[in-house]
Amino acid sequence: MSNAVALVKLGFARAGVSLTRISNTLPYRRQQFLRELGVTAVLDIGANSGQYASELRKHGYKGRLVSFEPLAKPFKILVECAAKHQNHRCLQIALGSVDGNAEINVSENIVSSSLLAVRDESVTACHASRRVGTETIEVRRLDTVRADVLRPADRVHLKIDTQGTEREVLLGGAETLQQVVSIELELSFAPLYDNQPLFTEMCQFLEERAFRCVWLERGFTNERTGHTLQVDGFFLRPGS
Repeated sequence: MSNAVALVKLGFARAGVSLTRISNTLPYRRQQFLRELGVTAVLDIGANSGQYASELRKHGYKGRLVSFEPLAKPFKILVECAAKHQNHRCLQIALGSVDGNAEINVSENIVSSSLLAVRDESVTACHASRRVGTETIEVRRLDTVRADVLRPADRVHLKIDTQGTEREVLLGGAETLQQVVSIELELSFAPLYDNQPLFTEMCQFLEERAFRCVWLERGFTNERTGHTLQVDGFFLRPGS
């Protein structure tokens, strides 16, 4: 590192800002992984209003994308986002371990909405994660919709952001996992929702299904305590 670069980094550090190489960020690594794995379809589960989809397109992904979002308000925005790109389909359903209907807890900030009840630790760290209502939604197993959204030869990247029900999504997609070469999901260090599995349990769950963690990136943090509450994990199937 040159003296000039070191001085610049020091100046940013004193201002409370950290400089990171773009190659050491999840969006860059994700695109690298998808390209090397030959991914032909991305399943965006818990799409909200299309933030993840927009990031994928921004960093160069041009393949097929299927987004799942059960809530009416963000789904409307998601559809508008998808209309700007080709090969992007949107389904207004949640994914879980059984088919049926359910009541989802709607949070003030929408993105924290979950089929599980939010816990005090989440609300303490982010007041806007508190529940402000409920909405009746349709829930389907991934295996139920598999034939409708995937082709037999697809190599699939599975992104799950469902606020504590990620394991239920995976349990409902046992057959679909045979086509999945990579998985990206939130992992919690602290119980933010009732009965959600935490980091260690989810890593073991995925290892038992032949997926190995290759990247972690810090996510939700309690700014007051400095504690990391969630990270984003990227898992690959060895040999894929």
